Amino acid sequence: MAAGNWTAGQQAYAKSVNEAIRVNGLTELVKAFRELDPKVKRRLQAELRKIAEPAAYKARRIAFQKLSPIGMAQQRTIMGIRPGSRLGMAVVRQAVKGTTKDHESFGPWQVVNLLEPAAEATMPEAEQRIEAMLDKVATEFNAGVD
Repeated sequence: MAAGNWTAGQQAYAKSVNEAIRVNGLTELVKAFRELDPKVKRRLQAELRKIAEPAAYKARRIAFQKLSPIGMAQQRTIMGIRPGSRLGMAVVRQAVKGTTKDHESFGPWQVVNLLEPAAEATMPEAEQRIEAMLDKVATEFNAGVD
């Protein structure tokens, strides 16, 4: 999905993440690895998803607290908060489709009340994981690991 097709919530979250952690050259690194070896690019994307896992877990915990008591629809929505990677960045997104069609303000509410606090709380760990990931990928690349 191109950035122009993102919902307001996705745009706000992407903006907050991009402002919070900026790794200069990471997008270019992903592109260079993709040109050299598709396997390296896939491993890099998998590592970025792992970096986003603590933020997704934290966002789900916050959601369970804020949306209590929880019905089936809320539980499905909360469990749809997933880590991911996109365009050389670690992301946390709402993977359940159609969660905001009846309540358009719910997407931005999720970003402000769940995703942003989770990203801020896990930022120091994410920064450490990014450094470790770049070291690991560089070491494997230099060693010729497939």
